[in-house]
Amino acid sequence: MIYLDHHAASPVGPHVREAMARAAEVAWANPSSIHAAGRAARRVVDRAREQVANALGAQAPDVVFTAGGTEACNLGVFGLARGKRRVVTTAIEHPAVGKAVAALGARGLEVVELPVVGGTPPPADRIAALGGSD
Repeated sequence: MIYLDHHAASPVGPHVREAMARAAEVAWANPSSIHAAGRAARRVVDRAREQVANALGAQAPDVVFTAGGTEACNLGVFGLARGKRRVVTTAIEHPAVGKAVAALGARGLEVVELPVVGGTPPPADRIAALGGSD
């Protein structure tokens, strides 16, 4: 498992602090700006996007940086639910996921919450038996 949710729960290691400090010296500007400092920041962001994509075996355009976990959860939940009638979830989701799913329910989507036994989500075959999220 690759754990990427250290934003609020983990200390920053010395090598990460050093890399962030180096990036901040060059990439302090808005990477969407067209001036030289903005273009330099864009290069740093694009390089980071490539590195993350390579580490995950993904394509760089598929990597989206967000400001935090809640934004990322919303992007994922609302994006995956687009065009669907039903959302399948569990009671052990992160609160940001739960709130996004509740918002979808308020918009009229059917929300199916599967029970969790012993802190373990239901097996994939049980989810498949429900027809997944459609």
